[in-house]
Amino acid sequence: MIGKSLAGQIRVIVMLKLFELSGMSGTRFSEAVFHEAHACWRSLLAGILLMMLYDLLRLFRLLVKHSAGMVGVEDVIYWVFASLAVFGLFYLENDGALRFYMIGAVAFGMILYDRIVSTNFFRVLKKAGRCFRIKIRKKTQRQSR
Repeated sequence: MIGKSLAGQIRVIVMLKLFELSGMSGTRFSEAVFHEAHACWRSLLAGILLMMLYDLLRLFRLLVKHSAGMVGVEDVIYWVFASLAVFGLFYLENDGALRFYMIGAVAFGMILYDRIVSTNFFRVLKKAGRCFRIKIRKKTQRQSR
């Protein structure tokens, strides 16, 4: 028990000495970690917001019929916007430096939103659409009699 505690204390002392030697001691290290964590959080949020925007586009497509060509044009416009938004995020957070964990956080945010919110949202929309279709059919059948 005492040996494990002593080994843990030695590891902490060694790590502190390494940070001092590397010039990352004190508040500078914690500020750098905070900045990177903040950038990761904003990347995750950007992915969620991009998928929300795409869901709005999908909802618009459900309400207004589109040709296949128009769907393609809308997708290209969306993905150009999404790439510019992600580049803008990288530029503002890291002066344009490419951080793969930020790309991963954007992708994870998109997947997270798609799997949790989007699938349930469109499932509810389909059920609501069926309900409205049934009500519309009943009204048209009553009016035709």
